Amino acid sequence: MRFRIWYVYVALGILFMLVSVLFVYMAVSLRVDEIRGKHVDMSSNIPIFCCLPFFLPEALLFLALAVFSWKRAKNHEELASRLETFRIIKMSDLAVKMGTTEKKARKMVKRCIKKKYVNGRLDEKEETFYTTEYLIACENVIKGWECSHCGRRNNEIILPGEIGKCVFCGQFYDSSAKNVEIVKGEELLPKQEKKKRRKRGKEEEELPKGPRKIEPPPAIKEMMKR
Repeated sequence: MRFRIWYVYVALGILFMLVSVLFVYMAVSLRVDEIRGKHVDMSSNIPIFCCLPFFLPEALLFLALAVFSWKRAKNHEELASRLETFRIIKMSDLAVKMGTTEKKARKMVKRCIKKKYVNGRLDEKEETFYTTEYLIACENVIKGWECSHCGRRNNEIILPGEIGKCVFCGQFYDSSAKNVEIVKGEELLPKQEKKKRRKRGKEEEELPKGPRKIEPPPAIKEMMKR
């Protein structure tokens, strides 16, 4: 189970609420004893009455923060589920689907990636999101190219099946483009994700291949010879 900050807020809210109930109970007990005519030393119970108005507002504040954090975490989980379904989507299209602005959609996607709700990345201009699964499946990805019309360098990522377009003159990418940089989709992954994949690959290589031969004990060998 993934840790969420609202777990802490709920725990603190419940703790402060229990302390508040305890102080209320103690204050009511003192008041009842005073009404019944019992001697009550109020000077020694001043801390109880001083702390009573402090813990209850704090408990309500932590519970309110827990509800707010839970709602935000739920929204991020729903967005992460959408992103994994789309695999690749432009921020403008995502904003339309979410019914919000492109800036807010981009901010939520960044938070989802940072909080590890979804595995993926945004392109250099932060206009398109790609899931890690989609990038790994791509063999030939165009990472940069020079426009054959204006000669200027484009750093637009063109995935297989996509149509590239020069951001300066609007000319479509074609085979006449110069200095085309082609990489595997894995190269576009974040550094931490690439390190994890390399480490996992080394561990798989170190594992013994094929069935392991088990040698019988010496006593069993002697019996087999007989």
